[in-house]
Amino acid sequence: MDESEVLLSMPEVAVALLGFAAIVSVFRQRDAWRPDGRFWAMVAAGVGTLVFSLLPLPFLFGNTAPVLTWQICDSLFGLYAIAYCAFLAGMFQRDRATDSAPNAPIFFALFGGSALTCAFLLVSTTGYLGSPQFWPYLVGLIWFQVVTTTFFVRLLVVWLR
Repeated sequence: MDESEVLLSMPEVAVALLGFAAIVSVFRQRDAWRPDGRFWAMVAAGVGTLVFSLLPLPFLFGNTAPVLTWQICDSLFGLYAIAYCAFLAGMFQRDRATDSAPNAPIFFALFGGSALTCAFLLVSTTGYLGSPQFWPYLVGLIWFQVVTTTFFVRLLVVWLR
């Protein structure tokens, strides 16, 4: 399986999770449901996975040098991961101030993993792990799929109580 095949299969999973979340949220609207931080964190992770799965494709199909392709993509994905960590921290603080307090151990595990993924992506751009390659980028994509799935399962658990 080459890089483009892997990259094209990742958005399918992200779109499926986001679609199921949309369906569940429509059913929850009967109960005057308001989306909380878990919902928006899941959407942000899913959309990030979708966008960053597709980002390298023009570079790959345009025959851009692989080192340059992964350096650019790792940098942009790392910057997104920084923004996502800031977003998670803000959502956690906002939800703690309201009645929808999140599960702190799960939050800190997801936040810590996202911060590590961010560092990993940014270190990959420097060449410290060798010349930039596909596998660090794939690790980042897989992590964000895990985050999306975790938030989706958490939402289902909360919503179906």
